[in-house]
Amino acid sequence: MNEAEITQIQQDDRQYVMHSWAKQAYVRPTVITKAKGIFFWDERDHKCYDMCSQLVYLNVGHRHPKLLEAFKSVGEIPLAAPAFATAPKSQLARKIVKAAPENMAKVFFTNGGADANDHAVKIARMATGRYKIFSRYRSYHGATFGAGNLTGESRRFLVEPGIPGFVKFETPYLYRETLDLKVRKRRPLFTLTVCTARSSMKGLIRLPLFSLSRFRAQMASSSRRKDILKACANCAAATES
Repeated sequence: MNEAEITQIQQDDRQYVMHSWAKQAYVRPTVITKAKGIFFWDERDHKCYDMCSQLVYLNVGHRHPKLLEAFKSVGEIPLAAPAFATAPKSQLARKIVKAAPENMAKVFFTNGGADANDHAVKIARMATGRYKIFSRYRSYHGATFGAGNLTGESRRFLVEPGIPGFVKFETPYLYRETLDLKVRKRRPLFTLTVCTARSSMKGLIRLPLFSLSRFRAQMASSSRRKDILKACANCAAATES
């Protein structure tokens, strides 16, 4: 890629691309010219470690040989609406359910993480008949309106005043605090607790020693299992490793 091509990319990006969470007049993105494995190269041919897997979706790295081989057959897969069945979708759902915990029976495919969180909130509210959703202040769960209400950090300000029922709690401090869940004997009002092992992509803040596995056990013992739906992404295994 020559200098003229790079300049054109930068000009087109500034003129036509809207970047998320940024003041558009000051955006000067790095141009990625090539990538392989855990590395990518910028417009100055600097070799960079991709420490975040872009936005945490390149877990297998750039240009993985198996993925490139699989992409060759993409044109053979029929494009189908959600109401229709296809071999790839059915096979993937079966593999996910077999790898998932025993209480998971079906897969609902979504467009992305924020979309999945929106649907999780709706499903939990339909299943329980309740409306309160708990999430941490120091958290980010997506940029859609629903996921924005789940989010606890400052980016949620853009969706406020938000949807009723979203309740925030503080992240326990690792060295000085413990999480003591005191639930009254009456029927619980909350529907879903969204909790991740890491606070955000800005840095890893580990939960206290009780870990998410103890958190989930304490939640389950506080009320009947069928009364509360708990969504804990990256839960016990990620926290205790």
